[in-house]
Amino acid sequence: ADPSRSAPLLLRVISGKDSPMPGQLARRYQAMGALDVRMVGKPHGLIYQACRSQPGVAAGARMLGIGDSLPHDVLGAYAAGIDSAFVCSGVHYRELGVAQASDQIPEGNKLAKLLAEFDQEHGCAPTHVLSAFRL
Repeated sequence: ADPSRSAPLLLRVISGKDSPMPGQLARRYQAMGALDVRMVGKPHGLIYQACRSQPGVAAGARMLGIGDSLPHDVLGAYAAGIDSAFVCSGVHYRELGVAQASDQIPEGNKLAKLLAEFDQEHGCAPTHVLSAFRL
């Protein structure tokens, strides 16, 4: 996978509030004059390489990237050449009009609009869509 296609996390949403993530810290170091700041995003292609190389994983085994962030999880899986499952009740919950971390199914038109805009900008869409993900 091309690491330049991954994006460092800048914000995460916790109980409806944005919280700074490692990408913000890296930007602060850059602003302070750091010369060797490496912006490695989530998910970096090395994650998928590590999964494929685990003992017991057959060559060519199918993989699925699961996540709630279109520009991180879905785009990262696409760049790695694997299928993705987008979880609606995470990062994009506001855009989809659902409660965070809920099983609520978004309105079809809101989901279609979000995915069409993402596809237009990035040239990919999730393989699967889930309202929630629970273990």
